[in-house]
Amino acid sequence: MSSSAELRPVAPAGEPGTSQVAEARLTAVVRTRGPALVLSFRGEADSYTMPGWSERIRSAAESGVRIVVIDTSCLGFLSWRALLALAREAEHYRAAGVHLCLVTQSSTIMRIAALDSLTRQLPIHSTVVSAVSRAMYDAAGSTIAATPG
Repeated sequence: MSSSAELRPVAPAGEPGTSQVAEARLTAVVRTRGPALVLSFRGEADSYTMPGWSERIRSAAESGVRIVVIDTSCLGFLSWRALLALAREAEHYRAAGVHLCLVTQSSTIMRIAALDSLTRQLPIHSTVVSAVSRAMYDAAGSTIAATPG
Protein backbone atom coordinates (compact mmCIF):
# COMPACT_ATOMS: atom_id res chain seq x y z
CA MET A 1 0.00 0.00 0.00
CA SER A 2 2.99 2.31 0.48
CA SER A 3 4.84 3.74 -2.46
CA SER A 4 8.28 5.22 -2.82
CA ALA A 5 9.95 6.97 0.06
CA GLU A 6 12.73 9.46 -0.12
CA LEU A 7 14.78 11.22 2.50
CA ARG A 8 14.46 14.97 2.15
CA PRO A 9 16.27 17.35 4.46
CA VAL A 10 14.14 20.16 5.81
CA ALA A 11 15.30 23.61 4.78
CA PRO A 12 17.49 25.41 7.33
CA ALA A 13 16.44 28.46 9.28
CA GLY A 14 17.95 30.69 6.61
CA GLU A 15 21.17 31.57 8.36
CA PRO A 16 24.37 31.36 6.28
CA GLY A 17 26.47 28.29 7.02
CA THR A 18 23.77 26.49 9.00
CA SER A 19 22.54 24.19 6.24
CA GLN A 20 24.37 21.06 7.33
CA VAL A 21 23.52 21.57 10.99
CA ALA A 22 19.81 22.14 10.29
CA GLU A 23 19.70 19.14 7.96
CA ALA A 24 21.18 17.00 10.68
CA ARG A 25 18.63 18.24 13.21
CA LEU A 26 15.41 17.64 11.22
CA THR A 27 14.75 15.47 8.17
CA ALA A 28 11.56 14.15 6.66
CA VAL A 29 10.81 10.98 4.75
CA VAL A 30 7.95 11.58 2.34
CA ARG A 31 5.81 8.61 1.30
CA THR A 32 2.29 7.73 0.36
CA ARG A 33 -0.01 5.43 2.22
CA GLY A 34 -3.12 4.80 0.16
CA PRO A 35 -4.70 8.21 -0.50
CA ALA A 36 -2.54 9.94 2.12
CA LEU A 37 0.78 11.75 2.06
CA VAL A 38 2.85 10.83 5.11
CA LEU A 39 5.68 13.02 6.40
CA SER A 40 7.81 11.02 8.83
CA PHE A 41 10.02 13.48 10.66
CA ARG A 42 13.26 12.52 12.37
CA GLY A 43 15.40 14.68 14.63
CA GLU A 44 14.16 17.67 16.59
CA ALA A 45 11.28 20.03 15.82
CA ASP A 46 12.30 23.10 17.77
CA SER A 47 12.67 26.84 17.22
CA TYR A 48 15.86 26.35 15.18
CA THR A 49 14.19 23.98 12.72
CA MET A 50 10.75 25.67 12.82
CA PRO A 51 10.95 27.29 9.36
CA GLY A 52 11.67 23.92 7.73
CA TRP A 53 9.01 22.18 9.82
CA SER A 54 6.35 24.69 8.82
CA GLU A 55 7.38 24.86 5.16
CA ARG A 56 7.35 21.07 4.75
CA ILE A 57 3.85 20.86 6.30
CA ARG A 58 2.49 23.68 4.11
CA SER A 59 4.04 22.12 1.01
CA ALA A 60 2.40 18.76 1.77
CA ALA A 61 -0.97 20.39 2.49
CA GLU A 62 -0.82 22.28 -0.81
CA SER A 63 0.24 19.24 -2.84
CA GLY A 64 -3.32 18.39 -3.85
CA VAL A 65 -3.61 15.42 -1.49
CA ARG A 66 -6.61 15.60 0.87
CA ILE A 67 -5.01 13.62 3.72
CA VAL A 68 -1.65 14.61 5.22
CA VAL A 69 -0.24 12.65 8.13
CA ILE A 70 2.56 14.15 10.22
CA ASP A 71 4.36 11.21 11.80
CA THR A 72 6.50 12.31 14.75
CA SER A 73 7.15 8.82 16.13
CA CYS A 74 10.88 9.15 15.36
CA LEU A 75 11.33 12.69 16.65
CA GLY A 76 13.63 13.12 19.60
CA PHE A 77 11.95 16.41 20.53
CA LEU A 78 8.71 18.17 19.56
CA SER A 79 8.40 21.69 20.95
CA TRP A 80 5.16 23.31 22.04
CA ARG A 81 5.69 25.90 19.32
CA ALA A 82 5.96 23.20 16.63
CA LEU A 83 2.81 21.50 17.94
CA LEU A 84 0.94 24.82 17.94
CA ALA A 85 2.13 25.60 14.40
CA LEU A 86 0.84 22.21 13.23
CA ALA A 87 -2.53 22.84 14.91
CA ARG A 88 -2.79 26.25 13.21
CA GLU A 89 -1.97 24.75 9.82
CA ALA A 90 -4.52 21.97 10.39
CA GLU A 91 -7.20 24.53 11.19
CA HIS A 92 -6.29 26.63 8.15
CA TYR A 93 -6.24 23.74 5.67
CA ARG A 94 -9.34 22.07 7.13
CA ALA A 95 -11.40 24.85 5.54
CA ALA A 96 -9.88 23.88 2.17
CA GLY A 97 -10.83 20.22 2.65
CA VAL A 98 -7.36 18.98 3.66
CA HIS A 99 -7.17 16.70 6.67
CA LEU A 100 -3.91 17.25 8.61
CA CYS A 101 -3.28 14.98 11.56
CA LEU A 102 -0.50 14.06 13.96
CA VAL A 103 0.90 10.63 14.74
CA THR A 104 2.71 10.26 18.03
CA GLN A 105 3.09 7.54 20.59
CA SER A 106 4.03 10.05 23.28
CA SER A 107 1.43 10.31 26.01
CA THR A 108 3.16 13.53 27.09
CA ILE A 109 2.48 15.17 23.71
CA MET A 110 -1.14 13.99 23.86
CA ARG A 111 -1.57 15.47 27.35
CA ILE A 112 0.05 18.76 26.32
CA ALA A 113 -2.18 18.98 23.23
CA ALA A 114 -5.26 18.60 25.42
CA LEU A 115 -4.38 21.78 27.36
CA ASP A 116 -5.05 24.31 24.60
CA SER A 117 -8.30 24.84 22.71
CA LEU A 118 -6.54 24.97 19.30
CA THR A 119 -4.25 21.97 19.79
CA ARG A 120 -7.17 20.04 21.30
CA GLN A 121 -8.83 20.13 17.85
CA LEU A 122 -5.80 18.56 16.15
CA PRO A 123 -6.53 14.91 15.31
CA ILE A 124 -3.89 12.79 17.08
CA HIS A 125 -3.36 9.09 16.46
CA SER A 126 -0.89 6.49 17.69
CA THR A 127 -0.27 4.91 14.26
CA VAL A 128 -0.20 6.01 10.63
CA VAL A 129 -2.74 3.30 9.77
CA SER A 130 -5.28 4.59 12.29
CA ALA A 131 -4.71 8.19 11.14
CA VAL A 132 -5.28 7.32 7.47
CA SER A 133 -8.30 5.13 8.25
CA ARG A 134 -9.98 7.84 10.32
CA ALA A 135 -9.22 10.54 7.75
CA MET A 136 -10.67 8.37 4.96
CA TYR A 137 -13.80 7.84 7.05
CA ASP A 138 -14.12 11.58 7.73
CA ALA A 139 -13.49 12.46 4.06
CA ALA A 140 -16.12 9.95 2.92
CA GLY A 141 -18.66 11.86 5.01
CA SER A 142 -17.66 14.94 2.96
CA THR A 143 -16.69 16.79 6.09
CA ILE A 144 -13.33 16.95 7.74
CA ALA A 145 -13.76 16.30 11.45
CA ALA A 146 -12.23 18.79 13.86
CA THR A 147 -12.16 16.38 16.75
CA PRO A 148 -9.39 13.97 17.72
CA GLY A 149 -10.11 10.42 16.73
